[in-house]
Amino acid sequence: MKIIIIGAGPAGLISLRTLEEQSKPGELEIVCYERRSQLGGQWVYMKDQEETYDKAGAPLRTTMYRELKMNTATVLHPPHPDVEFSPDASLYPKYNEMYQYLKDLADKFDLEKYIKYNCMVSNIVFDKNTSKFNMEVHDMLSDKVVKEDADYVFLCNGQYGIPRKPYIDMSSFSGEWIHYYDFRDSTQMRGKSVLVVGSSWDAMDIASLLSKPDRAKQIHLSWHSAPPIWSYGAKLTSVHNDIESVSEKTVKFKDGGSIEVDAIIFCHGFKHIHPVCKELELDFESSPLSRFVFPLYKHLVHPKCTRLFYMARGNISEMYMARSQAQFAYGVMKGKIRLPNEAEMLEDIEKSGTYWTKELMKVPEMTTEELKKYNPILELEMEIGNSYHELCSDVAPMHPLIRQVHTEVFIGILDDCFNYRDYKVDYRSNPENPAEQLPYLIPAN
Repeated sequence: MKIIIIGAGPAGLISLRTLEEQSKPGELEIVCYERRSQLGGQWVYMKDQEETYDKAGAPLRTTMYRELKMNTATVLHPPHPDVEFSPDASLYPKYNEMYQYLKDLADKFDLEKYIKYNCMVSNIVFDKNTSKFNMEVHDMLSDKVVKEDADYVFLCNGQYGIPRKPYIDMSSFSGEWIHYYDFRDSTQMRGKSVLVVGSSWDAMDIASLLSKPDRAKQIHLSWHSAPPIWSYGAKLTSVHNDIESVSEKTVKFKDGGSIEVDAIIFCHGFKHIHPVCKELELDFESSPLSRFVFPLYKHLVHPKCTRLFYMARGNISEMYMARSQAQFAYGVMKGKIRLPNEAEMLEDIEKSGTYWTKELMKVPEMTTEELKKYNPILELEMEIGNSYHELCSDVAPMHPLIRQVHTEVFIGILDDCFNYRDYKVDYRSNPENPAEQLPYLIPAN
C-alpha cells in the first residue's frame, strides 16, 4: 500500500510517525514530498521580507515573524506523546523552539528517511478505474518531472498559502500597507501610527507586539467580519468597525469615525485553496470563524474521494488533531472503519455544519463570562477529536488536559490578551485521580 504525504511541516511529520507506529514493518510504502529544502513548514523563519527562494527555486516565504509565540501552552501537552520540548523551552514556545521540537521529532524517529526535499507535487487526479492517484512530481534540483502514483494521499501543505487581498481599494492610500504575511518584526512599525485590521488571534498578537515600548506610536483596531472577543484594555488608541474608505493617510469607518495613520496591517487570513488537487476544492469562506470546513466528513475526508485526507484544517490545535486524524486515516485504509456512502457523509456534514455554524455565530455576541463557561470554538475542536475515537477505538480520545489548558489560556486571553503569556504553571491534584498532579495556569503576579 503506497502512501504519499505532501508537506513536511507539523501535520506531515506527525502523520509520518503515526503511520509508522500503527503499521507493521513493510506494510506501507511511504513517501513525503516537501517543496523546500528543510522540514518545519510554517515554523521556518525567513528574515528577508522579499520573496526568497532556496537553491532549487522553491519559495521559502512563510507567515513566521521573529517575535511569534504559540498562543497555547503547548509545552504542557506536546503534540506527540513520545517527544518532549527542551527543558528550557518557553511555556508558550517561540517559533525557534517549535521548529526545534519538530526537528527533534524527526531526528528521534529518523523521519527524514521518508522525505524527498525540493519536490513540488501537482496535477493530482484520482483514477476510479484503478483506485489510484496519479500526479506529477517536479524535482527542482534536477529540473525533472516524473509521474507518480499512490493508493492514498495525505495533504499536509497547510492553510497559510495565498494572502487575501484587501477588501477595499487601497490605490489612494499614501502610507504603507501590508498583509501580515509580510510582517517580520514589530520594529518595522517603530514610531508609526498603525491600524491593525482584524479580530483574530493574529490581529491580537500583532497589536500586542506593537504596544511594546519603543514600537508603534499609536495602535488602532478595525474589524471587518466580527468584533474582537478579547479584552484589549487601554493599550489601543481607538477601536472601530469596518473601513469605509481610505485616502492619502486618512481612514474613514462605517461607524462615522476617521483617523490618520502611517501604516495598515491587514490580518484577514488566507485563501484556503489547494492547486495540487483542483477537482476537490474546499470552502472555508462560508464558514463562520473559519472553523468548520466544507465539505469534509469529520474535517478530514472528502465525500467524493475517500482516499484523500485533508490534514489539520481549520482547528485551533492542528498539531494535536493531526495525530488523531492519522490514526483515523489508517483505520480507514485498513478497513477497520467503514465510512458512510457519499450521500450519508454529505448529510452528516450538513447536519453537523448547521449546528456548529449556529453555535459559532454566537461567539461575537457572547460576554466574557459566558465564554469562560462555554466556548463553542473549543467545544467544536473536542467534538471533532472525540468523534474519531467514537468511530474507531484505536484512535485515542482527546486528552482532557487539552481542554483544561486551552480553557485556561482562552480565559487569560479574554481577561488580558496583551499579557496572558505571562502566566506561570502550578500543579494541583486531579479531582478524579488525587494521586495525579495536573498543571494549571495562574497569573505570574
